[in-house]
Amino acid sequence: MLDLLEINLQIMRLFVCFSTAFLHILALEHASIEITSDPFPDDVLTPYKDYYKTKRTHRHVRDCQPIFHGNRTHETLKVPSHLKPGQTFVQVKNFYHRYTRLNKERDVVGHVVTLEDPFRTFSVLEPKEVGGCSTYKRATVAESAQQRKCWVATNAGFFRTKDGKCYGNVFSDGRKVQDSGGVQNANFGIRKDGSILVGYLSEDMVDDEENPFVQLVSGVIWILRNGMVYISESKTAECRETEETGSMDLFADVVSARTALGHDREGRVMIVQTDGKTHHRGIDLYSFARLLLKFGLVNAINLDGGGSATMVVNNTLVNYPSDECGHFTCSRKVSTVVCAHEPDCIPKDCSGHGQCVMGECLCDSHWTGDSCDVLKCRQHNCSSNGKCTTEDGCSCFPGWKGENCSEGCPSGLFGLNCSRECQCQNDGTCDPIDGHCTCTPGWTGAFCQQRCFHGSYGQNCLKICKCPHTCDCDPVTGECPSENNLSMLNSTQRWLHCELDSKMKGTSPKETVVQSNNEKGAKMEEEFSKFFLWFVAVISVCAVSLLANLFLIYLACNQATKKGIRFKRNRKHERLHLFNDDDDEDEDYA
Repeated sequence: MLDLLEINLQIMRLFVCFSTAFLHILALEHASIEITSDPFPDDVLTPYKDYYKTKRTHRHVRDCQPIFHGNRTHETLKVPSHLKPGQTFVQVKNFYHRYTRLNKERDVVGHVVTLEDPFRTFSVLEPKEVGGCSTYKRATVAESAQQRKCWVATNAGFFRTKDGKCYGNVFSDGRKVQDSGGVQNANFGIRKDGSILVGYLSEDMVDDEENPFVQLVSGVIWILRNGMVYISESKTAECRETEETGSMDLFADVVSARTALGHDREGRVMIVQTDGKTHHRGIDLYSFARLLLKFGLVNAINLDGGGSATMVVNNTLVNYPSDECGHFTCSRKVSTVVCAHEPDCIPKDCSGHGQCVMGECLCDSHWTGDSCDVLKCRQHNCSSNGKCTTEDGCSCFPGWKGENCSEGCPSGLFGLNCSRECQCQNDGTCDPIDGHCTCTPGWTGAFCQQRCFHGSYGQNCLKICKCPHTCDCDPVTGECPSENNLSMLNSTQRWLHCELDSKMKGTSPKETVVQSNNEKGAKMEEEFSKFFLWFVAVISVCAVSLLANLFLIYLACNQATKKGIRFKRNRKHERLHLFNDDDDEDEDYA
């Protein structure tokens, strides 16, 4: 019996030993899996497993931040528009940086972009095209940058790796693309008044209509706040219950390629990007924050990094992404991008009356002002010599020309836009409005073609000569002829001159033209009356002739009818007479 108990005890000891050994082996295998598995596979640097299962309220974020910030969960900087014409609006600089991590020196390289007047030179763009987020598109930074002809562009917001869905708040050029659905992450935005806002936003702030966002993008981790490293506080505010590929601590500690978006104290937007490959080269967020302070940033958020980190300058890739394409590295297709483009005009279309070139409106010919919204002619009212119109500017009255209708018609021209030629002769001048001629003394007529009639002189020949022995005088001055000239004219010639002039004098040029027109009208009326009388006479003769012919035809027809009737009667009578004769002959024979 004792032997049996000892055997059972030994079997139980062996079972316990084998069970313990098996559990140790399982533990070691599980530990080795945890040690060897990469929390960021394919260099996808994101801390979340399911973005929308990690929703936090804005109050939670407010409660997580240090008490000295009060209830404000964001920082705002008012930025005046200060870009001068011809001023460089964007600068790209390369850097090499050495830093110490875990008592070991590391090197990192990258680029710094500085952007002046960001309200007019900075945009957030959807992937590939407008509507790219709603269709879950992904595109390379170079492809997306073509939308605004970006001088410099980098990757921006995070996205769902399995299908490309955009994450976070997105506003692009004043158009709301999407909101975060209540998920709280660090944001960078520019509002309608030109102010820059960095931090956490409530849903009411995102949808603010009084001062709406023009550009807005979300990242993960607020790196710098008011010139201080804010990573630890931000991790607390953005803490998650479920992580996708690594915890928030590992996400901040791992060396990798990084992209940051922020601003300096002067309100210039700055984009800093480092090259790297997760676990192998690059920089961690804490060292990255110290580098950003060195470059002068005050507020900054962390954008998508790892293999997504891409920078394009003038359509050329300038960094070294970690994704491999055969023997080379290549750009990854990402979600939203941030873009530095040539300055926009305000408004962008120059009020529809000009073209925007490097932030300046080149106005159409009739418009002026910084926004091409002021009609030139309204500034001077067309010098009161024309009408101001939106289509043609100054529409000048007859007799005036020029951009502001301040120039009268030059000599020899008149009418609308001074387009007609004067017909005045003998140094006469024409009216610039209607072209009627003003003759020099001694001349008259509609075109100053007629010398003053004998017995008249002066302007428009309105003055009467007062010479003692003749009605004639100098047509310009009215001076009487000398005795020698007077003796050359006999009494008959002087009588004819005076008789003719007595009929013509006192008639003004306009009256002469009117009289001539009246005479022509009367003559034409007389000729028309004669023609009408002749026309009536001819028609009457033709009518009488026609009636006469019809009457003659009637008489002829009537006579012919009577003759026909008479002929038929005679023929009938002759036949009766013939038959009677035949009967008589038969009786005689019998």
